[in-house]
Amino acid sequence: MFTWAGASMATTTTVLDNVSNGALTVTGYTDTGSGGSLVALGENVSNGCSDSNTASNCVPQLKWYSGGYGISSNATDTGAPAHATDNVGNKESLLINFGTNTKLEAVNIGYRSGDSDITVLAWAGSGAPIASTTTYGGSVNGLIARGWVLVGNYADVVANAAQAVNAAGVSSSYWLVMAYNSVFGTVNSGNKGTGVDLDGGDDYVKFYSVAYSTTSPSTGRVSEPATILMFGTAVFGLIGWRSRKQGKRPGNFAV
Repeated sequence: MFTWAGASMATTTTVLDNVSNGALTVTGYTDTGSGGSLVALGENVSNGCSDSNTASNCVPQLKWYSGGYGISSNATDTGAPAHATDNVGNKESLLINFGTNTKLEAVNIGYRSGDSDITVLAWAGSGAPIASTTTYGGSVNGLIARGWVLVGNYADVVANAAQAVNAAGVSSSYWLVMAYNSVFGTVNSGNKGTGVDLDGGDDYVKFYSVAYSTTSPSTGRVSEPATILMFGTAVFGLIGWRSRKQGKRPGNFAV
């Protein structure tokens, strides 16, 4: 589901760690598939998969660090800073599933190295948000072509500080956050300079937490006090109408 700005509940801030939070789920993605298609990465929580472990069961992997989620797309990505979510070589991203219509309001990175530009997208399509043939760009299989919308590119995001996003107030169940990807344009939606601050190929970040609010559902029911008031008003109006009608009968003229 996808909507524009509307009534929402209070803002909640949640750490993205899949193991400790039940409010949302996070899946990593990297463009290591055929033709650059996106490959889903579940979180490998095995103690045997350390930063330096290049075993086939550990790479590629989504991994939680003290600073947030990082992705190792291949065996050369296991050391710092390549173990972060980055756009050097393979382009890496996180799919956040809130399970309900949600307005993303801010993103917090707990780690940065080099530059720290990011891109944020929201799902506005139907069916699976990312198919086996989905790529970042492209007129047929690209994310935008398949139903995603660009929420914004944000330059020079500061670590351990909330970066406000989504000024338009878009709501969706699925969100993609990633190291800046130039296929989504060069317009800087943040407040740190102009588009020239956005440059791909040197951004290393770990996404730590998000701030969001959920759309308040409308039941369509009228509250009991309002119902009583409406009923009382209707009865009073009916009595008044009957009185006026009786007062207009032939022979009942006012003196």
